[in-house]
This record gives sequence, structure tokens and C-alpha cells, in this order.
Amino acid sequence: MRDYTQQLTVEQFGAMVPTATRTLGSQRGPYLGYTPTGAPLPVRFDTSQAPREDRASAALLIGTLGSGKTVASEAIEYAAERAGSLVVDFDPKPDHGLHKLAELGDRLEILELSGDPAQQGRLDPLAIGLEDLREELACSYLLELLPGNTAQWENAVSLAVKDTVREGSRSLLRTVELLAASDRSPAKEAAEALEVIRDFGLARLGFGDGQSPSLEVAKPVTTIRMPGLSLPEPSAARDTYTRAERVSVATLSLVAGYALALISRDRSRHKVVGLDEIWFLLASPQGRQVINRLVRLGRAFNATLLLGTHRIADLGDLSDLIGVVFIFGQDSDDAAAAALRFVGLSPTRELVGRIREFRAGRCLMRDLHGRVGEVQIDLVYPHLLQAFTTTPQAPRSEP
Repeated sequence: MRDYTQQLTVEQFGAMVPTATRTLGSQRGPYLGYTPTGAPLPVRFDTSQAPREDRASAALLIGTLGSGKTVASEAIEYAAERAGSLVVDFDPKPDHGLHKLAELGDRLEILELSGDPAQQGRLDPLAIGLEDLREELACSYLLELLPGNTAQWENAVSLAVKDTVREGSRSLLRTVELLAASDRSPAKEAAEALEVIRDFGLARLGFGDGQSPSLEVAKPVTTIRMPGLSLPEPSAARDTYTRAERVSVATLSLVAGYALALISRDRSRHKVVGLDEIWFLLASPQGRQVINRLVRLGRAFNATLLLGTHRIADLGDLSDLIGVVFIFGQDSDDAAAAALRFVGLSPTRELVGRIREFRAGRCLMRDLHGRVGEVQIDLVYPHLLQAFTTTPQAPRSEP
């Protein structure tokens, strides 16, 4: 009889690795999808596993528009709530659909942050930030707002924030007052510029008087929406941002700072915090510091972070802090190659082409054990897909 053993070269064996792993995800936990290659196997994802096992608790979802990462993120949040976790979903666009699910009903609350004067100061960094980070968060916010952001302005703002904190004040309006009262011309110039901006739309959220009501998360699921955000294109340089775009990017850093304060509460309960559109935070040193702290403290405070972004190039040294990775469809060969290298795979032409073609929830997953394989996100129930999808549906034809 002929021998059925097939001889493989090293290159052939290596090329099998991305599809050779048949077991993915958590041993137990909510069903997330299935492996589409070969005989389908269920893939489970337990968001509480990483904090329990003292592993990196952040999950990264990366993909181009329409690839399915937002739907997958909401599916993970929904499953976590069903399992007993507290869920905070930040919806910057806004286009998330957890509120459409009847089964959540009175278990969900929507906090809509806008430029309404009634919401003045609800995200004041000196009020919401952790004690050891609020000074840095306030400086970062003010410098993001200022056009030009010169070195002289940076020094003036830093000194004014330090003085505000030294006084015991938790009001960014007080910082502007100190800048205006300074004898130094750069401080006065910065104060004049901030006086114009602080009463502009979403910027009102960041300037409190120390008495402003703070955000409270009371229900098992809280969606925080910001309909007034005007985010620039991911590839746009900062010096091309409009005033509305500067305010929007700066507001996202406050949202991340608030998330950091949230996860530090009640270690006994597992928390899932979904942060979409984080690439703007990763583009600045201050934003990277906030994300770094979020990811590092998440494990210690029994929380899992779901980080959504379009591109992976900005992660840098944060890569070691990411546990689970979902790579959805990419819009360029370079982006696909960078994503593959991020999970430890060689960006061969075949793999790059496959990643480029991923759509409708097809992704490459690296689990907590370092196993990599293809996954098709499967919501099972049609009403979940109908609630979570961000793709416009074709109008139904009349019978």
C-alpha cells in the first residue's frame, strides 16, 4: 500500500499556521461566532476571563468602515450584560443600538452629552479625573483646544493648572481665570483663546465651576452618546483641524478619563467599557497615557476594555497590553500587513489578500492563549443584527 504521509517544506508548514488552529476563544462563556474554515466550531468569548486570570484585559477591535467591528463590540457588550457584568458603552458617532433591544428595557440608560448650557462642566477633567492623573488630563484637554499649541502656551497652561490644583479647586474655569490674571503675555493670550472656545458647543462639557453635576452610571447598561462630535479624517494632520474638530478630539480624551474613573469603582463586579474611535487619543502623548492607564488598571479593577480603531500603526508600545485582538477587514495592503504583524503572523500575499476581503463580521482572532484563527461573528438572533447594524438597509418593496 502507498504511504499516506505527505512531506511538507518548512514554508508549507508555516503557511498552514493561521488556519491550523481549530480551537479559539474561551473554554466557557457566551457564544460569539464560529470558525468558518473546515467543520465549523463554536467560538466563545468570556470578557471576565482576563481579569480573573490576571492577564491583559483589553480587547482590540480593528477594521475599516463597514467591516463589522462595531457590531461585534456591541454583541460582546450585550453578552457580558446577560452574564452579569456592568456595561458602559461610549457611542461617539452616535450609531450604537443597544437601546433598541426590548430585553434590556429598563436595564439601560442613555446619557446624551451635548453643548446644552445645562450640561456645563459634566466632563470637567479636574472633577472627573483620578487624583494622580487629573492635572495631566486637564493640561492635555486645554492644549488640544488651543490652536497652534505653542511651547509658551504649554508652559503657561501647565502652571495655571498646577496652581488650580494647589488651591484645591476642581474647576477648569478657575484655570482660565488664573491665566487671565497672569502678568505674562503668553498666559493672557491662552486665556483669551480659551475664553472664546469654552462656550462653544461641546467645549462647555469641559469647563465646570466646581459645582457642576457629575456623570452617574446607575443601571446595568449605560450608553453615553455625543451627537455633536465632528471628528476629522483619521489621516488628517492636527494643524488642519477645524475648531469643531479640535473640540471633538479633546472631548474624546475626557471620555477616556471618565472611563478610567469608572473602572476604579467596585472591584467586586466585572465591568465592560466600550471605547470606539480611539485613534485620535493614540495620536497624542497625553491620550496614549490615558489609554495606557486604562488598560493597565482594567485588570486590577476587574474590568475589560473594548478598544475600537481603524488603524493599528499608532498603538506602538501599547501592543504588549492588549490581550485579545480581532482584525476585521482592512482598506489597504499596508494596513493589513501591519495588523498581521501585530498578532505575530508573517504578512504573506495570501494572508494580506484574505484580510482585505474580510467583511460582514469575518475577522482574524488572537485569543488570550495566543492562538490565531478566522472567526465569523454570529449574532444568532436576527433582532440583534437589526439593532446593531450600522449599514443602511434597502427599502422594502411594496407587495
